[in-house]
Amino acid sequence: MEGLLSSVFESGVGSLSALVLGLSFGFCYCFTTAVYRLAFHPLAKYPGPFLNKLTDWVVFHRTTKGDRHLLEWREHQKYGPFVRIGPNTVSVNSLSGFKAIHGSRLSNVEKSPWYLTVIATVGSAMTSSIIDRARHAFHRRVLDNALSDVAIKSAEGIITENVHIWCKHLVDGSSNPESWSSPKNIGEWSTYLSYDIMGDLTFGKRFNCMDSEEHRYVPPLLLNASKMVYVLGMLPFEPLIRPFYRTRIMNILGGQMARDNLKFNDYAAAQMKERIAAETDDSKPTRKDLTHYLRNAKDPQTGKGFNLTELCGESSLLIAAGSDTTSVALSATIFYLLHNPTALDKLTSIIRTTFTCPEDIDSKTINNLHYLRGCFEEALRLSPAVPAHLPRKVLPGGLTIDDHHFPAGTILTTPPYTINHNEEYYPDPFSFRPERWIVDPEAPDDDISSERSVALARSAFTTFVIGPRGCAGKRLAYSELSLTLAHLLLSYDMRISPGTEGVGGGDPNHKNEGRRRPDEYQLDECFLAYRDGPIAEFRPRKN
Repeated sequence: MEGLLSSVFESGVGSLSALVLGLSFGFCYCFTTAVYRLAFHPLAKYPGPFLNKLTDWVVFHRTTKGDRHLLEWREHQKYGPFVRIGPNTVSVNSLSGFKAIHGSRLSNVEKSPWYLTVIATVGSAMTSSIIDRARHAFHRRVLDNALSDVAIKSAEGIITENVHIWCKHLVDGSSNPESWSSPKNIGEWSTYLSYDIMGDLTFGKRFNCMDSEEHRYVPPLLLNASKMVYVLGMLPFEPLIRPFYRTRIMNILGGQMARDNLKFNDYAAAQMKERIAAETDDSKPTRKDLTHYLRNAKDPQTGKGFNLTELCGESSLLIAAGSDTTSVALSATIFYLLHNPTALDKLTSIIRTTFTCPEDIDSKTINNLHYLRGCFEEALRLSPAVPAHLPRKVLPGGLTIDDHHFPAGTILTTPPYTINHNEEYYPDPFSFRPERWIVDPEAPDDDISSERSVALARSAFTTFVIGPRGCAGKRLAYSELSLTLAHLLLSYDMRISPGTEGVGGGDPNHKNEGRRRPDEYQLDECFLAYRDGPIAEFRPRKN
């Protein structure tokens, strides 16, 4: 009996010793890591919140809340143009930094490992997520060919047809031609329009979101899929779970977001396969939509095109970029016009004196309406569709920005919301002022409309990025926004629905300082952005 007790006692002491040893080792590791990151790390000299310097869990937590863009803007206000937001990550808020990181094929950076999460969750690479430069260049050349001037010009009729349907829905609910319509949530209706246009332009078919509920479940799927990729990609141990994406295990552990991600990407692939099958059916006429151009475009340098797996990956990109980002831009522009009546009246007057009927509206004339373009560029500046996350990894040899040298492996990010609200480039940064995009030859140098000020504003405009990784669909987005706003304001009046003035804007009593501006269109960041409102009413214009 005594031997047994002695054996149990010795076993307990041994287990306790192992536990103490393990805890001691863990403490020593955490302590030495903290000391290194605070005092000896190559980024130790850069200011930032204390906890951010110690761990990436802080940024991970921010991605779950939707406020990362607001918090990092505030931190740049406090700490300056370089803020250490993670142990190995620096956020850069300067024009020189933006150009050094994104502006040239020679920039000594590549997309960060976060984009590997995108590839793993989609199931294949797409142009926006490819890290390898040569492979990206191939994809981009093919995509640019598909989005050529000829292709965009041919899309005008399709866009206009959808816009006419949209406008008719907006005036639904009015009891007579002079009364206001029933209230419409523009955040939702902009999504319906952009999704139907995307379907028409990409897959040769309208999804009829404006007319029925059948496909309206897809845009929320996209946002949930975006949030899943965004959040999980920021986990410090993400590489360990990457093999489980798109599996039953992840669908259980990841919950609804994981299931929505799988459902969305499978949906996108199915749409592409269906469209390809239609094109190979000789009994049907060929529709020259984006899929047609993608399927038939060849890399000018190699003569190669996309294979089926690559086309399915591009399908997810085209749905996201072709519908959600344009929807944010349109709903934000309408929000800011409704909350700035002087700008709305001016733009309406310009459009109604330029065109006499909808048939007069064409891209050539629209491109000369500088105030129209200024309105949606200002909205895109204030509320960018991708508010915070553009990470790049520094390559061997390092990168120097304004005498600051960043060693290989450093992650640099240039948050669009932060740079777009930098007072150095955009005086009075939270005000909606379309004039800042239009040169007035008689304006003094310190005026926002001076040639120098407008050039500075344009060079610092981060919403579409710049350089070889810039948005391939920018011209198409501009065409869609211009045609939509021109047709809408030519034929219809609009107003904020009485009693809903606060929808879409900030709450003066919100606990988060960045959410307190009633005249700022609020974005709940998820790499892309959730949004709501404004609530508007419409009626045919009075002659």
